[in-house]
Amino acid sequence: MDLNSSKFLRAAFVPMAPGPLSELDMDSMRSAAAMLVGTHDFSSFRAINSDLPFKNPVKTMDLISIQPGASFSSSHFHRHIPFCELKFKSKSFLYKQVRRMVGALVAVGTGRLSPLDLERVKEARDSRAFPQGLAAPPQGLFLTHVEYRDADLQLPTTISEDALSTNPDQNL
Repeated sequence: MDLNSSKFLRAAFVPMAPGPLSELDMDSMRSAAAMLVGTHDFSSFRAINSDLPFKNPVKTMDLISIQPGASFSSSHFHRHIPFCELKFKSKSFLYKQVRRMVGALVAVGTGRLSPLDLERVKEARDSRAFPQGLAAPPQGLFLTHVEYRDADLQLPTTISEDALSTNPDQNL
């Protein structure tokens, strides 16, 4: 499959403390998010794991959207639970990249980090530059959509027998 597919990740953040959702500075969060859109080295936003030497940290973030979310509980339980919905669109993500970006953007929204602090973290290009304990928890983070071009979903029309017999694992 071609790597020209797009993945959407959605993170729903429900503030537990300190204070209500209305205390998040959404404008600062959006300003900080704008610095992350585009092609950048996201090394500071990946967690260290065994894939680290094999994954290219340069990614293109096509979209980051931050908005108040609509709670499913309103229609089912007749309760309104406010939360902030963050959407990310990219062809691929690094290990824990979205959790770290959500945590950093919420930290900007609560005043723990400034947009300039976030820019400095990004420019450091080092996962150790990311502030400890700032990554968002995995709860509320989920893949919502994957897009592929029609051509990406088509099987090749013919595969030569020579190609299959030379290295059968290569074609899987």
